[in-house]
Amino acid sequence: MPKGLYRRENSPFWWFKFEYRGHRFRGSTEKTSIGEAQTVLAAERAKAANQVKVVVKRDGELVTFGDASSAYFDEVGQHHVGAKHTSWSLNWLQREIGAHTRLDAIDGKTVMRLVSKRRGESARLGGKLSHSTVNRSMTEPLRKVLLHAAKVHGAEVAKIDWKKYMLKEPAERVRELKEEEEAALFEHCREDYAPIIRFALLTGCRQSECVGLTWADVDFGNRHIVIRGKGDTVVPIPMPAAVREVLWPLRGNHKTAVFTYTAQRKRDGRKAKQHYPITINGLSTAWRRLKAKADLQDYRFHDHRHTAATRVLRAGGNLGVVKKLLRHARIETTMRYSHVNHDDVEAAMQAAADRSAAKKPGLRVVSDKGVA
Repeated sequence: MPKGLYRRENSPFWWFKFEYRGHRFRGSTEKTSIGEAQTVLAAERAKAANQVKVVVKRDGELVTFGDASSAYFDEVGQHHVGAKHTSWSLNWLQREIGAHTRLDAIDGKTVMRLVSKRRGESARLGGKLSHSTVNRSMTEPLRKVLLHAAKVHGAEVAKIDWKKYMLKEPAERVRELKEEEEAALFEHCREDYAPIIRFALLTGCRQSECVGLTWADVDFGNRHIVIRGKGDTVVPIPMPAAVREVLWPLRGNHKTAVFTYTAQRKRDGRKAKQHYPITINGLSTAWRRLKAKADLQDYRFHDHRHTAATRVLRAGGNLGVVKKLLRHARIETTMRYSHVNHDDVEAAMQAAADRSAAKKPGLRVVSDKGVA
């Protein structure tokens, strides 16, 4: 392997790593060809020679953003279900901030500049980036890198009021999958993608949690599933019969991944009719095509989570149960998901009126069926 270049798990690119005047420089070349990667490495060495400043530091101390971002990915980010997205964000930040930039030089003005830069970029399918995308792909990763460097490695970082730079996101939408929509959805759904969509509807798991589910997380004997969620949380949830019926037939399709797709043809090293793990990008593409075929309007994959929460609340009437299912720390967060619709309110009002009238002789209860 060429000196200064190496491969990283979960990344198709060559990465560079070298030291210059006591500074360590790491990052992605964003090249899959070894020849092109060597060209990028040479350019990075030249840039380091022109830009680096002598910095006095103790052994093992994180001083530059390049050190901090690499340490964060090696110790935390590479273990995320969406490690590729984390890697992309850190590469973007390192390009914009500079690997040699001192951590204590990254302040509020830096964050404001980066927010403005990211907001000006275009979304993959065209149009402007949403506020939530800017927050999750830039501001939040930067905050995590700096906090990790300070708390874990004792690095000196500037005090930043992060709330000031988080863009306001729209309030949580109220969208539940209707029965007729669900029927149309599975009527047009590919057979190999149906289990992961059914699983999301039953459990309320996020897209990344569904994709990242492995057989090591599934315990048929004790009837529970370990979900590896946001913030590196690991929480078990029950496995009722309906969920078991989804998972049981999938055994043997793949050694580790629970949800797989069947390759339609030989391509990129894949064999036709063989099972391969479903990826975030693959699921997003399949979901977009499925929505178009089922004519499903204004409904995201994440809305499965809303639907699951609402159905469980409607069936049991216990918000605490929904909170546990969705693995929320605060009940206020759960209340945003477990909405009730107009019909729910009408049914509850009628039930209350019926009970009240039943206790008072002489009162007549009027319903759709006539006078009781």
